[in-house]
Formats: sequence, C-alpha cells, structure tokens
Amino acid sequence: MEGNLQPAMSTDHPNIISIERELSWSPAGWEHIVVIVTDIPLDPSNQGHDAQKLHSVADHVGRTMKRNGHGFSRLVIRNQA
Repeated sequence: MEGNLQPAMSTDHPNIISIERELSWSPAGWEHIVVIVTDIPLDPSNQGHDAQKLHSVADHVGRTMKRNGHGFSRLVIRNQA
C-alpha cells in the first residue's frame, strides 16, 4: 500500500523540482519515503549526468529534514515524468 502524504518541505536547491513523502507498507513494516524530483539526469550515460550534484541534492534534503525534526526511512531520487 502506498500513499502520498503531505509535502515534506520546500527547498531552495537549484536542482530540486519538488519533494514529496510517501508511506509504503512491506512485511518489515511501514516505511516513510522521501521522493526528490530533480532535473539532473539519472542515467550515467547521459552527458548531463552529474553524480556530485545528485549527492548534493540527497545530502541537502537529508540534512534539512533532520534539522527540521522530520524523520524518514529512505530517500528516492526521480526525474520529472
């Protein structure tokens, strides 16, 4: 079972389009998933792919959520559909 929860936060990072939270159930229990939508290509064969920028996006969101007292089970990075 998956559901879209309220947006996790707003951000001023230049490569983040949006951030949402999802709740997912598995046999291990509930997971609170933070979904980051970015304009950075995820495919390493794409010439616009930049692993350092992707790391920066994940680090920025993780640190911001922690600073604001928001917990999560994992981060997921996606491109805009």
